[in-house]
Amino acid sequence: MTDYVLINISDNSVVERADHTRFRKTGIPPVLRAEKNMKWLEGVRVDPPATADQIKTGPTVKVTATKYIETWATRNKTVVEKKKVTDARAASSARGLGPLMRAINDGTFIPGSNYTDEQMAQLIKEHM
Repeated sequence: MTDYVLINISDNSVVERADHTRFRKTGIPPVLRAEKNMKWLEGVRVDPPATADQIKTGPTVKVTATKYIETWATRNKTVVEKKKVTDARAASSARGLGPLMRAINDGTFIPGSNYTDEQMAQLIKEHM
């Protein structure tokens, strides 16, 4: 599938994006009159996958006579960025498990009791 980008010739700003299905007869966009000051270019996306330890940056844009190229880059996370992610996960887990742990520790749940889901939810809500 080919993507196309309609750009303003004066500043290379994007006016519209479309895939080949928009141009029913040929799958290729029409050539526009010069006074419109716009043209269709083939859109190219260079978008490498990022792993959990990487951050995606971009895009940088390059416009050639026939193509509009958007390029993303990936970089490895710094130690500080990795620590922020770990701290956020730990805080989220503590917020979610905190009421349950308080309910267990204060004797709200008695071993062998047959609580319904609604009863357990209510007991946990009381500790929030």
